[in-house]
Amino acid sequence: MDPTVIHCDNTSGIRLSEDLVFHGKTKHINYKYHYIQKLAQDGVLQLRYISTDEQVANILTKSLPNKKLVYLRDKLGLPDISSLIKRER
Repeated sequence: MDPTVIHCDNTSGIRLSEDLVFHGKTKHINYKYHYIQKLAQDGVLQLRYISTDEQVANILTKSLPNKKLVYLRDKLGLPDISSLIKRER
C-alpha cells in the first residue's frame, strides 16, 4: 500500500517527523506527535510540504479575502452558490 500523504505547511514539523534524534527542545511534544513520527518512519504516512497559500484547510480556519476564498473554494471543487442566495434589502 502507498503511504497516506498529509500536506503540511510547517517545515519544522516535517523535519521532526524525519529525524529520530531526541532533542532537548522537543521533549515537551505531546505523545500523539511521536506517534505520527513513528508512522512516518514506518512508511504508513508521508508528510509533504505545501505552501500556506495553497493550503485548502485555510478556508475553514482563517478569515480570507474574497479572491483567496474563491480560489480555495474552486480547489476544493465546491460550487459557486452566490447566485442562489437571495439578499434581503
